[in-house]
Amino acid sequence: MPSDLRLCDICAEIYPRNDPTWGNDKIRVFSYQEDGCLIIAAAGSRVAVDTELDRLDTLHDWWRDLAAIKQIVVPRFGSVSDSFWEDADSVFDSIFAEVTRLGLPVWLTAHSKGGPEVQAIAARMTEKGVVPAGLTTFESPAIGYLAWRLGVITAGRDYAHLGDFIVSAPPEVNHPRAITWFPDPPLSLFPDPFANHHLATAVRPALVRYLAANPDIQAGLLEIR
Repeated sequence: MPSDLRLCDICAEIYPRNDPTWGNDKIRVFSYQEDGCLIIAAAGSRVAVDTELDRLDTLHDWWRDLAAIKQIVVPRFGSVSDSFWEDADSVFDSIFAEVTRLGLPVWLTAHSKGGPEVQAIAARMTEKGVVPAGLTTFESPAIGYLAWRLGVITAGRDYAHLGDFIVSAPPEVNHPRAITWFPDPPLSLFPDPFANHHLATAVRPALVRYLAANPDIQAGLLEIR
């Protein structure tokens, strides 16, 4: 069983990468084998760094985020966010083939845009009779009405800051995970609207503080480093 801190670090590791295990121009999903599990991690929206390609990737990711406001009804699942569901659907068959080939317990994790995408993947897996061992997300938007599908997953959490507008943006419909709320960072003179959304500067420090204050959450498994 991977610790939540390790899952947070994986999400940070994959954030800048463009070599996904499964992916296309909509989604980037990476696989790790650790602690006897197959960890499936979806990357969050990119932010332009240096090149024209970076800027195009960023614009495309943000377009997918905005398109998620539209809800569609998917038979056997209910009302879900259009683009997030489509993104997950585009790689699901390949992911599920690897899941069944390896036969390992599966733990899904993601930050931001990747959160609803792994929720959709987890829902599709449960429908096919493979219940993930856990599902842990960080600052994740809602995917829609999948709670009834994901309620059978007994381990994992969704971590978010109270003031993160991305988490509470529409459509906020039956978020599948019970959210563990972090207090917001102090206001700065020149506030960054995404200050409480960043993995390295906000999420990880808040997670370290939370786990240190709640050592029984992952007793024997947490190593703060």
